[in-house]
Formats: sequence, C-alpha cells, structure tokens
Amino acid sequence: MPDTESPSPPEIDDAPTGATPADAVVHPPGAIKRSLRDKQPDDGTYRNPLKAGGRFTSKGSNAAGTLGCLLWDKNNHEVGFALTAQHVVQPPDIKKVERNKTKLGQPKGTDGSTGYGNDIIGVWVEGQKVLNAAGTFADRDEAIVKLAPGMKWAPEIVGLGAISGMHALTPDETKSGTYPVHKRGALSDVTGGVISTYITNAATEPDPDKQHSLLVVTSNPDSNGQPGVFATEGDSGSAIVNDANEVVALLHHVAEDTGLVHCTPIEQILGRFAKKGFNLEVAHPVPGHPPIFTVPGGAKIALPPEVVAQFAADPGMRKDFRGEADQAPAGRSWFTDVPPPAGTFDRVRDDLSRSAGGRLLVAFMERHGEELMRLPHQDQRFRLAWHRGGGSMITQLLLRMLLHPEQTLPATLTGVPVMTCVDRILAEVRRCASPAALADLARVRAAIPDLAGLTYQGILDALADGSDRREGAGH
Repeated sequence: MPDTESPSPPEIDDAPTGATPADAVVHPPGAIKRSLRDKQPDDGTYRNPLKAGGRFTSKGSNAAGTLGCLLWDKNNHEVGFALTAQHVVQPPDIKKVERNKTKLGQPKGTDGSTGYGNDIIGVWVEGQKVLNAAGTFADRDEAIVKLAPGMKWAPEIVGLGAISGMHALTPDETKSGTYPVHKRGALSDVTGGVISTYITNAATEPDPDKQHSLLVVTSNPDSNGQPGVFATEGDSGSAIVNDANEVVALLHHVAEDTGLVHCTPIEQILGRFAKKGFNLEVAHPVPGHPPIFTVPGGAKIALPPEVVAQFAADPGMRKDFRGEADQAPAGRSWFTDVPPPAGTFDRVRDDLSRSAGGRLLVAFMERHGEELMRLPHQDQRFRLAWHRGGGSMITQLLLRMLLHPEQTLPATLTGVPVMTCVDRILAEVRRCASPAALADLARVRAAIPDLAGLTYQGILDALADGSDRREGAGH
C-alpha cells in the first residue's frame, strides 16, 4: 500500500534541507491506545543516524512505504539491514529490481542524479512477495535492504524507542484475541491494536518452504470510542511490536473492506532469509556498546587542520560532529543539528532577498540548482575536485551556521584561501555546466563576497555592501 505523497527534497550536498522532526516523543508501549483516526501525519523526516518507522522508498518511485525495523548480521552487529515489505521495494512504478543494485532511500529515495539530495541508505539484497492461492492478498511479502558502508544507524523505532529484540508468538498466546501490539507507520504514526487471529498451515503442510502463518490485527477504538483504524496506505513494511518492545511481525497488507491488517510472524521471515544465506537478528541496544552502530567500510574525507582547530575550540561543534578525529563521513551530513527546523531555508531565502547580490544567488539556484547537484554524480573529475577542493567542507559549515550564527568560516583550508577553493570549484563548474548556467555564472561569482572569517550575518552584510558598491560604480 504505497503512499504517493512526495515530501520536500531532504538534502543539499548530502545535508538535509529541512523536514518536521518526529523523534521528540517516545510513547510508553503499554500506554499506546491511539487509533489512526486520532492522527494522520505524513512522515517525510530525514534521520541520521537512521532509525526505523519512517518513510521508505525505492529510487525513482513516486510511491513509498515504511522502514519497519533494523536487523543486524549475527556475526557482525555493525552490519545493518532494513526490513520492509517487498512491495515497498518494488511498487507498481518500479518494473524491475536487481539484487545489490536497486537503491532505496529514506525518506525520498534520491541520490542526486535526478535532482537535489542524497538520502540513499542501501541496496535491496533479498525479498519476495507470494500471493495466496486465491490471489486476493499476499501470504508473505518481505524484503531486506543492506545498509551502505559508513551508514550510522540506531536499533530504534521512532515513537516507540529502543527495540528489545524479537518474540516468536504462539497460537496459544493469541487465542484470546486480545494480545496487545503497536506499530509506527510513516503515514499514521504510532497506533495500537490487538492480534485477533492467528492463521497457520504448519499443521497440514509438510514442506517448510510452503508453510506460512498470518496474523490479523484489529485496531483499538479511537479517542471517541469509535471503531479505530490500525494502519493505512503508506504503512506497509511497519514492524509490529508487543508491550515489551519486541518485534513480533511485519505488516504487509491492509484489507480495504474491513480495515484488518495482515502481518507475517518475524521468526518465519528471518528463517526464510537464513535459507538464502542471510543470518540475521532483530537489532537491539547492546550493553557497553554506543547507542549508534556504523556499517564498516564508509569513505572518509580528511579534514583540514583549520577545521580541526575550530572543533577543538568549540565543544559544541565537536559534540555535534558525526565524524571521527580528523575525518568526516563522505556522502552524509556531518552534524547532528540537521535537518534544521521547518522554515529555516525560507528564512534564508528571505534574508538573501534583501540585497541585489542575494537575490542573484537565489535566482541562480532556482534556475540551475538541479543541474549543479547532478554534477558530482555525472562527472568523476568534478566529484574529485569538489571533495578535494573543500566543497563539502564549506557547504557543511555554511549549513551549520544557519542554526549557529556565531560560527565563522575559516580563512583558509589546508593553507589555501577559502575563496581560492571556491574559484577552483567554479572552474570545474565552467568545464561541465550547460551554456545557460555558464551565462549566469560570471555575474554570480562577482556577487559572492570574500567569505573568509565571516559569520552568517557577516555574509549577508557583505552581499549588501557589494551590491551597494556595484550600484554606486554604475552611476
């Protein structure tokens, strides 16, 4: 049941552009009684480190579901996997999926090659959707996505908190029809219900590969005491948890006529993946281990000594920084204080629009921003020049300045004046940009002030001063 809404692009230069946070409230599992009818958000929030319960989609798709929970390799807990429904990986507008190639992202599924942003978290490695004999709904519908090298992730579900593992339900536990469960869906947030039915063919089917079980969940009443709704389109792939915050099943189907939710027991899903060579467990916090896990093998960017010195002088920067020592993660945002609050980039646009130079920058990005964001993905030489020339560093520091106005840009990067770095990158832009972008680029460069040592307000003031000087010279 994909959700076809598309939220705002989550990143510019691998850093989020803003979305409404949904991580602030953790509901005690035993107290969750809400029905979908009490609240219907559309969760387009970007999360770094990655957590489950948010919007999840294949690159190039206009549909979306939910990232259910995080799994790990039994032999290496740092190696993480995202569990969801197979039809979230391959919705109707994705004709073909390939193991180890089909990319998925959170929340939008873009890697920058078709527009702004980079929120790809990994690639599909295994999964299947199998319909029942009548062809009316799926007997099973599950998929795993292997997280990309360097990805930071936490074994949590938004709104439900840390997951404590898994629990294999038995028919006896659910025969009363009142076994309490909860889920966090990208569209419907946290809802509560009960397992009303446990159907299995294990007693009559000798072939383990053909055995399957189905859990049916009905919702708790809504806040007005009326029949509730546990899930809806966009919630496919949600993990079903019990009062102990143990994963018991995966949601894959909502019956349109009855609102009943069909789920597959988690132990059967993990058993099928084990037969495919994936020995996985539901991830959970480990005593003595930091709350965040990191997939090995991620690329790093060496930080210039000037940036390292800024971190050393500013404990807040070091606390927020996601890198290690004098290196930063390539391809992801660097600071924990992003995405910025909703409206931040509208404020920046308003601030820039107060000067002629700022208005020129805004117009340039509106006309050519999409093209420029594609360049690192289309041209390897540009990508190398961008990273080696300090493009990522300058951009990440500028983004942090939006919420920390006292922060300044360093005057140099590895001894090179910061504006020399900017000009080297612009030289590469001139080499591969379109004629339309080139026609505007010279005017934009003339409007950019010397950024060395400036705060956010200092940059705005310098843009305005430069505009005044140019207008005065024109008289």
